[in-house]
Amino acid sequence: MSRREKVSRFSTTDCDVDALRQHYANTLKPVLLNPIGDKRTISAHDLHISIGDFDIWSGNCPSGMSVSFTEPPDLYALYLPLSGSMEFRQGAHTALSVPGGIFACDLGKLSKISLHENRSHIGIAFRRSTFVGHLSEITETPVDPNFDLFGETSADFDDGRLATMCRLVWDGLEKHPQEGLAARSNEFLLRAIMVRLLESVPHKYRFLMNRNNSPAMPRHVKLAIEFMVAHVSTPVTIDNIAAAAGVSARSLQLAFQQFKDTTPLAYLRRLRLVKAKQELEAANNDATVIAVVARRWGFSNVARFSTLYLRTFGETPKQTRSRYR
Repeated sequence: MSRREKVSRFSTTDCDVDALRQHYANTLKPVLLNPIGDKRTISAHDLHISIGDFDIWSGNCPSGMSVSFTEPPDLYALYLPLSGSMEFRQGAHTALSVPGGIFACDLGKLSKISLHENRSHIGIAFRRSTFVGHLSEITETPVDPNFDLFGETSADFDDGRLATMCRLVWDGLEKHPQEGLAARSNEFLLRAIMVRLLESVPHKYRFLMNRNNSPAMPRHVKLAIEFMVAHVSTPVTIDNIAAAAGVSARSLQLAFQQFKDTTPLAYLRRLRLVKAKQELEAANNDATVIAVVARRWGFSNVARFSTLYLRTFGETPKQTRSRYR
């Protein structure tokens, strides 16, 4: 599996925008930058670290500045303010990030970011396909790869666990960035931060986050899931699944709609897509034929498989294979 590993440092006082623009292009995406107020120069200091599917940085902007992406980043992000304020604009909506809160957004949808004087923060960005894929796995339902995320949670929410996790991973990386790149534990911690963020901030899938582990889920639903997991690579019908669960097909359909917000066959299809994704991620060369993987997991129509895969994980099978080769 290919894995990004990069440390970028930038520090400038009273400079023009060109040098800072290049730093953004190297770490996130090309941007338009402008000083704020009557200033003509920008002062900024940044340490940016890329690890696998994640970027984490600490930014400090004494002068303030405005930022607009000229190429929308394919990233979701969180900002943990340390000082000062920062304004995010998405369409007609504006949000102000200040200490005491943790702000989350889709960077690709922002029209403008304004850093006010003496703003500093820890920022973490998550590759869209990874973010969407994890949310889909947690909720056990297909997730819109462009679902809206634009909101804030208190830094004290859930005893401040999210803020503590962000500071923990950053403190270690800031002190020893090169050693931190090699430590797999940091990548796993960033994944845990991503899940905690999804549990903490408002979004349309949040109500599904904990429902799937409800102890009230009926036994016949659990039996049906166990049967599907055991037969994920073999042809089965709704009648086969219902018989294994000991109920009628209609009763099983109703139970899945109530407790899983989907149908039994859609649930099985998602299990198969996950297995196909795992096989593509494990492939180490371009010789892996997507059509063969699709058929192995029950998809005879490759075009249909690719459409379902994109809808579920936010990237095509080919993109997954290329990213992990």
